[in-house]
Amino acid sequence: MVSSDGHPISGTIPFTVGDGEPLPDGAAPIADDSTADSGSNAALALTLTAVGLVLIVGVLVVVLVVARRKGGARRPE
Repeated sequence: MVSSDGHPISGTIPFTVGDGEPLPDGAAPIADDSTADSGSNAALALTLTAVGLVLIVGVLVVVLVVARRKGGARRPE
């Protein structure tokens, strides 16, 4: 494994939760692949936020351009 700052880490810290039995020495725990990488979740959230902001700004620009053209088409006589 590698820590968040890039340094390799190793070893185990045995612990139990509730009335659980500790694993015998040398026994490997079962890997749980159901948890997602928090880095990829953060990247996805950032990407979706950026796309949302770009869409909002785009809609505002279109609304302002259309409103300006409608207002500029009328000329006082």
